[in-house]
Amino acid sequence: SALMDSVIPVSDWMDSVIPVSDLMDSVIPVSALMDIGISVSALMDSEIPVSALMDSVIPGTDLMDCVIAVSALMDSVIPFSALMDSVLPVCALMDSGSPVIDLTDSVIPVSALMDSAIPISSLMDILIQGIALTDSAILSVP
Repeated sequence: SALMDSVIPVSDWMDSVIPVSDLMDSVIPVSALMDIGISVSALMDSEIPVSALMDSVIPGTDLMDCVIAVSALMDSVIPFSALMDSVLPVCALMDSGSPVIDLTDSVIPVSALMDSAIPISSLMDILIQGIALTDSAILSVP
């Protein structure tokens, strides 16, 4: 809720890391970022540490109809080492160009992503069938 009344310059976020320790065990409404001028495209080529998000849940439905596009994350690397035992809804990916319609109402466990850094661009051409990915060492998708 603190983000709702804040104005965070995008320039301060570029080429930096985002501390989210205060968000531990909380639910992050990404739609709250719509009114403060934060663009995901500014985060390209940077790394977003999400260690503080352990055991939290990010509602993907809050991403619907917001200015954050998954395509803006291409060529960036997001470490998910601390997301073990958490779940991520994938509803927000419906308009990103990724075939995740079958996963619309499901949640994806990301325990398989522990200690890995996944380039988003490598996921764009993968056809998702169920929860597991075929022909890939990645078992689940953020």
